[in-house]
Amino acid sequence: MKKIIVFPVIIVNIVCLLLVKILVSVYGIAHGIAWLFILCFCIAEIVIYRDILQVCMLGAIGIFSFIILSAGTFVEAVLGRIIATLWRA
Repeated sequence: MKKIIVFPVIIVNIVCLLLVKILVSVYGIAHGIAWLFILCFCIAEIVIYRDILQVCMLGAIGIFSFIILSAGTFVEAVLGRIIATLWRA
């Protein structure tokens, strides 16, 4: 009887998990491309302009994008754990 009551919640969580997985995958690809450009710009900035402040700003942008990717992966793991817990209940 409990599974019948919890089943709609499980379905909604599965749909949310799939959406989060899609967003994290797409953002992971964009994050990789962004890191490639950031690395190229950092090298060019050091070689051409010798401006460390701009390199630090690019590094901060890269770290911020990694934090967003990590948060998305964390949400994905939490949703997976919630679904597994509800399924066992």
